[in-house]
Amino acid sequence: MSVITATPAVSVRTFRGPGITSRVIALPLTMLVRPVIAVFGRSALAPWPFRMVDHVARILPAPRNTVRTRIALPRAAAEFLVPPTADSTSASAILYVHGGGLLVGGLNTHRLLAADIANAAGEVVLAIDYRMPPRSTVDDAVTDVLDGLRELLSRGYRAENIAVVGDSAGAFIGAVAIARAQQEHMGRVRSFVAMSPVATLTEVVRARSRRKDAMFTHAAIAAMKTRVRRAGGSIPELLDDPEALSSLPRTLIQTGEDELLSADAYALASALTEAHVSCELQSWRGQFHVFQAAAPVSAPARAAVAEIGAFLRATRP
Repeated sequence: MSVITATPAVSVRTFRGPGITSRVIALPLTMLVRPVIAVFGRSALAPWPFRMVDHVARILPAPRNTVRTRIALPRAAAEFLVPPTADSTSASAILYVHGGGLLVGGLNTHRLLAADIANAAGEVVLAIDYRMPPRSTVDDAVTDVLDGLRELLSRGYRAENIAVVGDSAGAFIGAVAIARAQQEHMGRVRSFVAMSPVATLTEVVRARSRRKDAMFTHAAIAAMKTRVRRAGGSIPELLDDPEALSSLPRTLIQTGEDELLSADAYALASALTEAHVSCELQSWRGQFHVFQAAAPVSAPARAAVAEIGAFLRATRP
């Protein structure tokens, strides 16, 4: 696995932080979550109960005043989320691709975050419970996201009215799906939002910050990528694919300034800029990986979600 250095040839909006609440949230992440992830980094090939994470997340509270409808795609499950702010006459929709390192997560773990973004944008969201390694391949995950896009198209939404939003590894899968959708003549979506994105599964992007990441270690990120590659199938490479990069629509990238994967965010933003894709990179000081998930209790997270909502509203036709 090679190492590349992110060169931020892109303008960056920096936001203050982290705030008392963010510091409080980061503490249990550092003390409880990070040690478990560090163990994974040393024993990635052990029989970890990846799917259990989403099952346990069923205990999380449901989004308030949000209508949920579970549907079946050809090879995966999905869920419509209709927030109270949604306009019943709107022709716009969001396709949400959850994160979790392509190993954990699902509809339950990311329902609140997807609903918060739906509410901020005032749009319907279709969240995809895509197949993941080690039982499935990256290609399977991309196929499921494309099936979600086909579902929206079949319901009368036009590609140019659909936005794709993803966090972490879900942002990577979302970007690949956008490129493949155009290859398969499904149309060009209107915009793309990537929160703390993974930019590559085949390389390591050199960290920008020397501060301690609240969740991840270098070994854990490398182990995740190794475990995903061992599932087989082809591994798409965005950063070295100018055609795929140029097919992406107007993009918003958000990252925590101190997280290890901020290097991926900068690398993706730079690559998109070089491909002449309109891209805004936002760096949030002192924030952890996918800090937007803390929007119910954190002011910076709510502000970041509001930025996403404003971007999605601005990119409607």
